[in-house]
Amino acid sequence: MTISSPKIKSKSLSIESTSVESITIGAQVNSINNVKLRRSSYSTAQFVTADDTTSDGIFSNKYAIILGQVPVGTIVAWNPGYFTNSSNSGYNFVLPAANTIAAANTYLNPMGWYVCNGAAVNVANSLIFNAASRYLPYLTDQRFLMGFTSVGSSGSSNTHTHTVSGHYHDTQGLGATINITSSGPHSHTYSQASSDSTLGTVGTGAYNISTTVSTSSDSHTHLHASFNGYVGKVTGGSNGDSNITSSSTSHLPQYLSTLYIIRVY
Repeated sequence: MTISSPKIKSKSLSIESTSVESITIGAQVNSINNVKLRRSSYSTAQFVTADDTTSDGIFSNKYAIILGQVPVGTIVAWNPGYFTNSSNSGYNFVLPAANTIAAANTYLNPMGWYVCNGAAVNVANSLIFNAASRYLPYLTDQRFLMGFTSVGSSGSSNTHTHTVSGHYHDTQGLGATINITSSGPHSHTYSQASSDSTLGTVGTGAYNISTTVSTSSDSHTHLHASFNGYVGKVTGGSNGDSNITSSSTSHLPQYLSTLYIIRVY
């Protein structure tokens, strides 16, 4: 049934308790140039072109372009509940039956919206997701949206490491002066022949009497004016030839979790 409003100037027309399948807006009935408001499911309405003949309660793919309408493919952040304090440390969901993706989709799908969880979607009435192997954006793994000059690229990671190549500081051939500092007072021990050196002879050999002498000194340094070699080895290996890699570290800023949803139809 179609209701065409009469031409009434400066007055309003009120219709109460009238059951209709659709309402056409425009002078040309059932024309593609007009817009028709119809029921597309048990709880949703849909604007289509007036020549649409889809049965009542079934979604139609003859979308009418409505100024200000959210286009298919739009992604928004959705928060279907409230926080229990100002620090956001407690949360209660309200609209879906549970704080899960499945419950959110149960609530959203009849309105044409889906959670961006990377799932394959094939909805005949969608302008985009209307065939096999068409996947939603994957935005349930702590990704964020980044503005760019084209759409569809992804990359980076939530964690990172730092690697420093093994190396040494080479003073070879530079004639560098190097001071070697001792660890404290120490002594040197050596053998010295006594003044009465010859004890006797056995056969053709001479045997000497020797004694052990110890010397000591305070802390001191040894100066080497022209050092050739490697100084300051950083890692394992004979010449600093092993890399240093830090442990994996998160670089996420402070965040507040939400669901990204996309309009599919």
